[in-house]
Amino acid sequence: MKKKIITAGVDEVGRGCLAGPVVSAAVVLKKGINLKILKDSKKITFNKREKISKHIKENSYFAIGIASVEEILKLNILQASLLSMKRALNQLTIKPDITLIDGKFAPEGIKKYKTIINGDEKVKAISAASIIAKVYRDKLMIKLSEKFSIWLASYKDRLSKDENSIEDSRTLMDKNNPKYILRNYLAQSAIEDAEQGKAEKIGELAKVLSNPYVDLGKSMEKYCEPAPMEQQNQQLSCSS
Repeated sequence: MKKKIITAGVDEVGRGCLAGPVVSAAVVLKKGINLKILKDSKKITFNKREKISKHIKENSYFAIGIASVEEILKLNILQASLLSMKRALNQLTIKPDITLIDGKFAPEGIKKYKTIINGDEKVKAISAASIIAKVYRDKLMIKLSEKFSIWLASYKDRLSKDENSIEDSRTLMDKNNPKYILRNYLAQSAIEDAEQGKAEKIGELAKVLSNPYVDLGKSMEKYCEPAPMEQQNQQLSCSS
């Protein structure tokens, strides 16, 4: 008897979004699935996606893979998408003989696969994966928005009870957060100048650090700016 080829469909959502993680799903359909209701998740309403997603889960093997916002920023969105696809495939309890992937790119390490542009419109297993991933990510983003809404409401409530004006609050912050901070590269530069008999930088440092909370104007702006990239890890020499 000829062995049935196990096919997995893979798709991701979140690649074009401004916020949140990228989510992928890998799906192997079972016999009982209703193929007629499977299509690109973007062409299905929110409520219908919920119902279809439930049907898919009951009639398939599926798994979810996620790449976090931190991973997106570190790797880039394409590589993060491929990482989430690989994680979804690794989570499948049944191993496919071939994997059909929406788009032009595939994650590394997959032995047998085929990439299909607009695969979520052409292949039912990919359509199912797009629906599962979309519903999962939508729920995740709703939870995140609820958490933000709770924090925002709490912040607004605190502001409403604050007896200080915005200007008073700014003044209070300025009194507790120094404008000028001694940075290694500034101290080292002043030391090197002093060794050559130039005392101007030492004098400026003494002036700004004697009262670091007071704005001394544009001429002293360099003492409150971050260190240049090439000097961010500079260590202070104590030889002098």
